[in-house]
Amino acid sequence: MAAFYQVLQGLEGLHGEGFIHRDIKPSNIGVVNQSADTIEIVILDYGETVRAERCEPCPGKAGTIPFLAPEMEQRLYGKEVDLWATGIVGMQLFVSGGKLLWRNVVSAEAAWKKQVDVLQSASANSVQNLLASMIAWDPAKRTPAEVALKHPCFNDVRIACDGETQEASKLGSKRKHT
Repeated sequence: MAAFYQVLQGLEGLHGEGFIHRDIKPSNIGVVNQSADTIEIVILDYGETVRAERCEPCPGKAGTIPFLAPEMEQRLYGKEVDLWATGIVGMQLFVSGGKLLWRNVVSAEAAWKKQVDVLQSASANSVQNLLASMIAWDPAKRTPAEVALKHPCFNDVRIACDGETQEASKLGSKRKHT
């Protein structure tokens, strides 16, 4: 959960600066530090990243097919495409055991609807509930990163992160400034 939380923190930062990554997928998420009780994650590969509110569709130019939001190749799109792709990564992590649930399905929308119905039936505090909101077919209904970070499924992660932040703050205040 901590790794997924950090991906969302990265997106919050990117989106807050006006960038759209456009190619979130497992191979573009890197582990920079890991121990028995902590992990540090970064978002990689900014080759498709643009600074824009909205982008024109560009079939075949940006993104990776299994992680493409439905609107990306058909109409104007924005940062919501990153939330869709991150939601698909979350589906692989927490729901499907690494499988892409509708990669080879003739009707992706029908397969998506079936999966979202299952996710929405989960507890409101579950990661499945969060994922359902991140992969809404309508981009206007997708949960933005800053809202996703406040989802109850991250309560334990936030407590751990807040503790680290407070500890780092204490350490920083003891440094002598020259």
